[in-house]
Amino acid sequence: MFKKIFKLFKKGAKAAPKGKDQAAVGGGFDWPSGMRIGVFGHSNSGKTVYFTVLNEECKVSKNLGLSVTDNITAGEFLANYRALWGLGTSDSAGTMVDLREDKQFPPSTPSEKILQFNAILDRSKNIPIVTYDYNGKAVSIQDRHELADKVRDFMYGCQGLLFFFDPKVLGAELQCQAHVASFVNMLEMLAPAGGRLPIPVALVVTKADVLPGFSGEGQTVLVRSDQEHFLAEDYELFLENILASNRIASNSAWAGSVRDILVKLKDFLKLVIGRTLDFQVFFTSNTGVEPTKIGTDVGRSLYKPPDKMQPIGVREPFYWLLKSIIRNRRLVAFRKLAKYAVVLSLIFAAVWSAPHLYSFHLKLNRISALEGRLWEGKGTVHEIPEKGRLDLRTAYNSYARSKFANWVFQDFAVQAGYTYDFYNNISEEEDLKKLAGLIGELTNLVNNPTQWPKPAASGDTVVPTETTIKLENQIEHYTGGPKESKLYTKSSRALELWALFKSALAKPESEEAWSAIVRYNDALPDIPHKPSSEIKALGAAMQAVIGGREVEAEREVDREKTTGEFETFSAQLSERTDPAYLLGTAVKKLNQYRGQLEGEDANRAAKFLKDAKYFNQNREYRFTVSNCPARHHIHIKVVGSGKPDKWPEGRMYKMNKSGSIIWKAGDQIYIALDDTDHGGGDEKWGESCKALAEFTGGYAIFDMAGVIDFSSVGLQISIRFDDADDPYKKLPKW
Repeated sequence: MFKKIFKLFKKGAKAAPKGKDQAAVGGGFDWPSGMRIGVFGHSNSGKTVYFTVLNEECKVSKNLGLSVTDNITAGEFLANYRALWGLGTSDSAGTMVDLREDKQFPPSTPSEKILQFNAILDRSKNIPIVTYDYNGKAVSIQDRHELADKVRDFMYGCQGLLFFFDPKVLGAELQCQAHVASFVNMLEMLAPAGGRLPIPVALVVTKADVLPGFSGEGQTVLVRSDQEHFLAEDYELFLENILASNRIASNSAWAGSVRDILVKLKDFLKLVIGRTLDFQVFFTSNTGVEPTKIGTDVGRSLYKPPDKMQPIGVREPFYWLLKSIIRNRRLVAFRKLAKYAVVLSLIFAAVWSAPHLYSFHLKLNRISALEGRLWEGKGTVHEIPEKGRLDLRTAYNSYARSKFANWVFQDFAVQAGYTYDFYNNISEEEDLKKLAGLIGELTNLVNNPTQWPKPAASGDTVVPTETTIKLENQIEHYTGGPKESKLYTKSSRALELWALFKSALAKPESEEAWSAIVRYNDALPDIPHKPSSEIKALGAAMQAVIGGREVEAEREVDREKTTGEFETFSAQLSERTDPAYLLGTAVKKLNQYRGQLEGEDANRAAKFLKDAKYFNQNREYRFTVSNCPARHHIHIKVVGSGKPDKWPEGRMYKMNKSGSIIWKAGDQIYIALDDTDHGGGDEKWGESCKALAEFTGGYAIFDMAGVIDFSSVGLQISIRFDDADDPYKKLPKW
């Protein structure tokens, strides 16, 4: 639903009313009332035959019907119908009867005809239509025709325009380019100086039955609704995307025909693409099969209609054009309504803003400016001079007691009162007591394993809980003062100890992480300012965790050795598939058990440990980027021992692109996602990119396999390793 609404408004934004300067194009010609539909085409492009066949096709259509409203139009349609279908009349027997005659195409329109009829759209909407049939020479750029100004005037006042192109002129380069040039001239009249096209426009390639690969109705519409965004690109991207679509590329003959048309009409299409979404390309045939050539005339060949008329795609251009015009009319009405809404909004904003400007700009803004100057360069409120705190108390108290503020902005007045109380009750001793309480809460948390944050999937950090986040923020508040203050010393030591504890929780198997806590506690007495009782208690709680952990580890090994719980571990090991467990925890435990194992268990353990060492050496891993967003590519950097921390130049990977990296356990992997066009800038090879994925765990190669989310930009890629190099297939098995 939202996607459809977006398309609707995007189309409306592309439409623009005709400007005052364009009004001069009109030549003062009088035209009948009704929705004016223009058909712009050269001689022999099929205009006359199109309307005759359209009238017949609409007699059996569910979504588009035609009802002729004047005798001239009815007579024109009837005469052309009799010629195309080979019908005549005779009254020799006293009664009018139909006769079969030779079929023939209507002669070229010698002068002009105004056609009027009603279009019944979707069986519900009746629309009066006015269109204009004229001698095709009137739009030629080679000769000046007497009807040129009149045709130009009619086209300028149209609500929608169909450009008819005869593909039989593709082989005549000069004639083809002359037709394109006249198309371009008409577009420039409608939207000069690169402006947006104000009306729906369609290119109708008539006589499509002569094009190789054309086979019927399924090829009538070139740009499907799900490909409509192609029209917002430039011409080159539009051409590339259309020709690459499955519907076109699956038929090589048809792909060649489409490409030939789009390339020959390049100048015309470059003016349309990117300037409106109300554009479409249709391939139609008034006869369904190529007519029979019966001779030649001056400047053209003569044909007769086929034995059986089977029109293809005749209704689609006209139906699309009427629907687009109606939609644009609704958007115009909506824009008028929006203008009134904007005016009312501005009035409301002005009335509503006055008290806000007075309260916030004149009153609170002055107070906040004073507060900002006093806080500049200060870490805690205790560094603000007493005189400054007195000024702040006076200012906030004045606002809190203001009758205007209490009447209009009561919530702000209440908050100003709280701020006054804050500056009125400042005491470093009170802050030290509060900080001691917070460190005590942190100590209680360390003593309670159920409240510890859990290790993150990456293995480098922990997933903070709401309690730990709140405690860290509250303690960090007291680190803003001078470094020689008691508040800074006590709060910073607590945060340093907590950071070491979190690192140990993230890597519980790392003896180095736990040892860092012991070394910090041992060094505390030598640090300036003796540690407070709260810091000592926090350190002691962490020491107790370490001691209990060591005892439990010894007990666990002894218990497994003496009670035969190795079988339990063996069963678990055969079911685990996660790399961190198989290459980390499992390897460590097997090394502990190895001396006590015998027979088959000893052999299995030896093979498992040998296979695990595969990842300790530099290996080449070949991969393929199986999914990458359009107009994007990626760069990959591996950082580790012996590998420089730099992005390799000359390597980028797009959709279905293959490559390889050299990696061993412990190496870090970085993947940069970037736009292919770089916003018009040069390629940076990953140094600056749209989004970055970092895999810094000990087994980053496994994080690289599969789907990778770049959540900051809402995009994904997928990487698939070759079967022979798939790291998951190299994992040791029990």
